[in-house]
Amino acid sequence: MSIEASILKEKSLHSRLYELTLTPYIGLTNAACILLSPIISPAEKLTTSAIPQQSYRTILPSSSTRVRELFNVKRKHVGLTTRNALVFGVANLAGSWMIYDDDIEDGSGFLMAWSALFLIVNGKSSLTALRYRMVWPLVLSTMALTNVGLYGRRFITSSFK
Repeated sequence: MSIEASILKEKSLHSRLYELTLTPYIGLTNAACILLSPIISPAEKLTTSAIPQQSYRTILPSSSTRVRELFNVKRKHVGLTTRNALVFGVANLAGSWMIYDDDIEDGSGFLMAWSALFLIVNGKSSLTALRYRMVWPLVLSTMALTNVGLYGRRFITSSFK
């Protein structure tokens, strides 16, 4: 057994994944999975019966009703749409390119920020997709959470040289 193999056996999974943040492989894997998601698990449109409707309407709604309607956006689909897949996939490719170009601090910060944004935009939808027996959006959210943790640690603990 070589010395390198014994060192790799002694390291934990988290430390091995953390060392992989020096390479663009984790970001490229996430980008590939996001870009392939319209093929693997396309977004399903919800029927109108699945979208909750208001039971009554007032003639002149109050301002609190208008504000409530602003934030109660009714979901029309479940899963990752093609537009979301393109935006977040290209963003992950750009962050991976930064790391490949030896700009590790900026690339890891960029990937951390876009992965956190992916969770904000698609996190609730990935949990809702489980009701419709779609597991792929949850896998993507888990990968994004892993990116936030690993690249966030790399970005925050870097010395910003």
